[in-house]
Amino acid sequence: MGQTCENEHLLETYHDREGRVIQAIDQYWLSVAPEDFNRESFSIGNVLVPTTPIPTALRINGLQVKVSGRKKSCYGLVTLPSLRTNFGHKIELERIEHAPE
Repeated sequence: MGQTCENEHLLETYHDREGRVIQAIDQYWLSVAPEDFNRESFSIGNVLVPTTPIPTALRINGLQVKVSGRKKSCYGLVTLPSLRTNFGHKIELERIEHAPE
C-alpha cells in the first residue's frame, strides 16, 4: 500500500485538542482519539504523524498534551517490523504543549 500523499487535502483542524503521545520503539506519534487515552495500546487508525518532531521534553509515552494543527489525507507514513501494513495520518503541527491532568 504505502504512502498516499498525492492530491492531499485537509481532513480536520485541531485547536487545543486533547491528545496523547504514543511511543513505538524509537518513534513518537500522537493520538487525539479518546479510546486510546486509557490503555497501553493504540488503534493504528488513530495515529497522527507530525511533520516536525515532537519536542524532546514531550517524548513520554502516554503524556497528555494539547494539540493544534491540521490533519491531512496523506496516510501510510509509518510501518513497524511486526506489522505488514502502513498507517498514520500526516499532521502539520502548529503547537503542542503538555496538558497536565
